[in-house]
Amino acid sequence: MSPGEPDRVLEALDVLCNASVDLLRSHRTELLAAVQQLQSLVEDQSKALAVATRREASPPTTDDPGRPSSSSISHQSSPNPPNTNESLPFTLNSKNPLGPSLGQHISPHHADPLPPARPSSTEKFIEKTNGGLERIEKCLSKICQNGVMSEPVWRNDDPRVVDLQIAGDLKPSTNTKFRRGLSQRSLAIEFADWERKTHGTSILKERATNPSVEPSRKLGHITEFLNCNTHRFHNLVAARAGIEHGLKLLVSETLLGGIGYSAILIFRYGEFRAVKYAELNGLTDAIKKSESIKRLAEQKAEWFGQCQSIYNGERL
Repeated sequence: MSPGEPDRVLEALDVLCNASVDLLRSHRTELLAAVQQLQSLVEDQSKALAVATRREASPPTTDDPGRPSSSSISHQSSPNPPNTNESLPFTLNSKNPLGPSLGQHISPHHADPLPPARPSSTEKFIEKTNGGLERIEKCLSKICQNGVMSEPVWRNDDPRVVDLQIAGDLKPSTNTKFRRGLSQRSLAIEFADWERKTHGTSILKERATNPSVEPSRKLGHITEFLNCNTHRFHNLVAARAGIEHGLKLLVSETLLGGIGYSAILIFRYGEFRAVKYAELNGLTDAIKKSESIKRLAEQKAEWFGQCQSIYNGERL
């Protein structure tokens, strides 16, 4: 597995989840084949896990055929042995055929412990960001404004989409991660301006106004925007993913009240992408409580805006 494969898989899943019904129908055959393959892989993993679980649960056997079993010993004892262990009643749910029968009792010693609560996407983001904030600050300090400009002239696709592909194909360097974030914001800004002029609406404004509700997704507008610019966008999948992630960055900036926060968010790409729109209010509230994140965002705001202007000037 190449270093960039996990990111490409997650980006592909994002695109599929956000794609319009018409687009999915147009690729129905390919989608069905992919779904069947994924289902087969998941079923194989589930079967292997079930076999392993049964093996662990099986009682050990004895090599001595003359040794009485535990069941025979129990039959030789008193017919009505006293119940020395307290037990809890358990009623069978009809949907759980593997559970104990009605009226059976389960000893507290055999009750499965509750699994530990898994941290939420917001908790993971805050933990990772606070823990790595010093490293992020060092990365930002090393980036020169001229470094956001790439010297080669790319003719096969929009340079911003090329920046996205470079970040996915290789283990991203600091500059590559930074350009990926600038490219996502640049694509989202261009789309938002186009949507406002063309349709008089703004999905960006809708999401920023009420991020706790999953947006109605005027994804048809993104499709229309890309189709109007096929002379520039050849890799439509990468371009769409860039616009979607860029919109999420812009919405977060609006909720947090500053462009400088994106300078931090782009270095927490995976954790930030895992946060759903319904969780953005909780995430931004948690970020606001971190004085160290707030300080760095305010410190880098003007500089980050200048970097974005340089990047846009080269590519737009």
